[in-house]
Amino acid sequence: MGKRNLFKFFFELKETFLDLIFPSDIYCISCHAPIFDEPYALCKSCRQKISWVAGKSCSRCGKPLQSWYFPDRCSDCTQMKHHFTRGFSCVEYGELERKLIIGFKYNGKSYYSKNIAEMMYDKLKSLDISIDYIVPVPLHPLKERERGYNQSHLVARYLSYLTGIPLKADALKRVRYTQPQNKLSLEERKKNLQNAFKACPNGVLINKSILLIDDVYTTGNTVDECSKALMGQGAQNIYIITYAIGKNE
Repeated sequence: MGKRNLFKFFFELKETFLDLIFPSDIYCISCHAPIFDEPYALCKSCRQKISWVAGKSCSRCGKPLQSWYFPDRCSDCTQMKHHFTRGFSCVEYGELERKLIIGFKYNGKSYYSKNIAEMMYDKLKSLDISIDYIVPVPLHPLKERERGYNQSHLVARYLSYLTGIPLKADALKRVRYTQPQNKLSLEERKKNLQNAFKACPNGVLINKSILLIDDVYTTGNTVDECSKALMGQGAQNIYIITYAIGKNE
């Protein structure tokens, strides 16, 4: 049995075992109504309330754009230089989407990773991009121990299983502890993340296309710093995919 097939076998075995003990997808992850075999474990009503990213979007970061908006880039991307190739996202960040993210990141609902990975998988199927490795945005070890898990790594692991694209979780490390980005100004956010990430220097990234996984895209500072580190070790293309993305203000 090949390495990839062995990973898939043990992954499915673990998921089956956990599902027997902690049945998933029987309640809507948003409103907790009983469901049966609903996409992303969301009832029909909640799926209709979610602001899915579809139609016109920024050609760089992926923020949704109004049909009448003339430039092909959002206001942020017309003013800022990004280091990643292109970004994509599943939903537009709003109150309902924020509720799911808070539960996933801070309230121990790590099982949301499966549902978010499924959303990303469906998004990827509509894109014409080639990926060599899936890489999660890393947490600092102290923060990961505090939270109990890295939410981006959990999503990346399940997405690797769905797509068959190898997970390269050791390609990127967070080498400096940083303050939460959501409590800082735009300038403070940039300084906060400078030199916070380091990519592995063993040559495996040279000329590779990377899919970087994160939960939310706002200003792009986090994924930009990650992209700089990965490009510094020879990566050719850095694509970003997140669960949610901010609005084009």
